[in-house]
Amino acid sequence: MKKRKIFLLWIFILSICFACTWKEKEKYVEPISFYFDEFGSFKALLDKDFIYLNLSEEGASYYRYHLLNHQKTLLGKIDNFYLATKSSALIDGKLYFYAAENDGTNISNTLFCIDCAENELKAYRNQDDSLAGISIYKWNKDIITLKNRRDGNKITTYLDIFDTDLKTWTQKNVHLVDMDTHTGSAIFALYADKDTLYVLHDDLNGKDNVLTTLRAYNGDMEEIRTIPVDDKLKDYIFSSRIQEIAVFGEYIYMNNLSNDALWGKILEERIEPLMKKMDLSLALNQQAPDVPFLYVRWSNQCYLPDEKTGDLFPIELSVGNGYVLRCVLADKEHILLDFCAEDKKDFLYYVKKNDLKTAYFPCQ
Repeated sequence: MKKRKIFLLWIFILSICFACTWKEKEKYVEPISFYFDEFGSFKALLDKDFIYLNLSEEGASYYRYHLLNHQKTLLGKIDNFYLATKSSALIDGKLYFYAAENDGTNISNTLFCIDCAENELKAYRNQDDSLAGISIYKWNKDIITLKNRRDGNKITTYLDIFDTDLKTWTQKNVHLVDMDTHTGSAIFALYADKDTLYVLHDDLNGKDNVLTTLRAYNGDMEEIRTIPVDDKLKDYIFSSRIQEIAVFGEYIYMNNLSNDALWGKILEERIEPLMKKMDLSLALNQQAPDVPFLYVRWSNQCYLPDEKTGDLFPIELSVGNGYVLRCVLADKEHILLDFCAEDKKDFLYYVKKNDLKTAYFPCQ
């Protein structure tokens, strides 16, 4: 009988310890006071502020929301807004991005710049007849993007470089495809890091004869590496148009318009898939673009890559009331998380990356 009492006492003590440990482990996080009825899409997380787009009948308005005092600042408006992608590039306190404008007759790509010191939106226009919906990257201290022009059944693809000091454009790496004969060459995806440029490249010699490669260039636009993309990988990730690629050392991320995504390792003669997962997304990160943070949209699963192996280490977020992730923004130390649920209002949270494992997001 005495042993049973001692045993029950130990069970009670362990239960109390477990409860205390669990209580210490999960830290309740307060949501950000933000009205999503004024929200269209996120643009950037910058120094305890985030920049977002609001669409209305009057056009597109860009705002800066201050996380410390919960105030917002109007940065500027685009009256003839037509289309924009999520990407942007931060250079010397200026956030650059492309948006397409529609004046009722023509649709043109315009380079916009948010001066973060002055809280001012500027526009740099250069009519080049490129197709709408383009991404942008920092290339040394310049802006680089992939553009497409169509003339009948001939498609030209090229890299367009904007000199941020001289405010001039230069075209590089120009390719032409004849869609009648399915011959020629084309670039269909781009990524730039500190000192290397990456493109996905097609060589066409007939409709069923297409050689796809990942090509790397140095700062002088000299080709330094070519990696073939095998048919098995093409069947998966190129089943619909590629909308984003990113390279982190020897590791690569890709996703397509069908929301199929890939995390893989770049080897000498191929790309080895490490994870294939639908809705695997890369967090927007302008301040530390070389530090990837991944998450799965419509779930509460996040991933951090192992620096040595490249394997993705999972983090399961603790979230209440059936809410799931819709979008994530990151900077060097912090994460901004947008949670949603069907027929309910969104919740926004701002936490340190290191606190994600112990944070509880109540969404209430």
